[in-house]
Amino acid sequence: MKKIKKVLSIYLFFFLLSAIVTACCKETYRIVGGGVITARNLQTGEIFEESTIGVIKNPFRIDWEIETTNLSGLNLIQSTYASSCDQNYENDWDITSFKVTTDREFILNGNTIQPGSNLIEIDELVHTRTYFGASVTFDEQFLNNTEFSDQIYEFKFEMKTTDGLKLEKLIKLKFEL
Repeated sequence: MKKIKKVLSIYLFFFLLSAIVTACCKETYRIVGGGVITARNLQTGEIFEESTIGVIKNPFRIDWEIETTNLSGLNLIQSTYASSCDQNYENDWDITSFKVTTDREFILNGNTIQPGSNLIEIDELVHTRTYFGASVTFDEQFLNNTEFSDQIYEFKFEMKTTDGLKLEKLIKLKFEL
């Protein structure tokens, strides 16, 4: 009987310790920089980085991965309880400031889209946003209804955070559709 009590006591101790450790686990993130922007050909998987001029021949997606830092420091609990930790964010996107623009005009469904227009407002474009980044997809239907000139287009992603940090990233693309 003493052995059973001792084993149960040890089991209960580790169970409570595990619950306390998990409850105290927090990961705190902060947006600190513009990060990386790429364009991905959705048919071939080819990736164009911001340091090159991507040649677009098929549907594509532009991905912006924002630079964040984990302010939790050295925390061994994160590696053992990674899926259990609460995630806290010191700053976030000011969603009203999020824009995707281009420096050249193009034609969509017979209408001219002016340089500097916020492409997020175009219903035909699919865009997603998470704390860690954003993407805009130019699918086949969109490209079939669009006319781009034979020039290099500079796409700019920009936003502000809730604490006033201004971020932007550029990528240059040439269309050969």
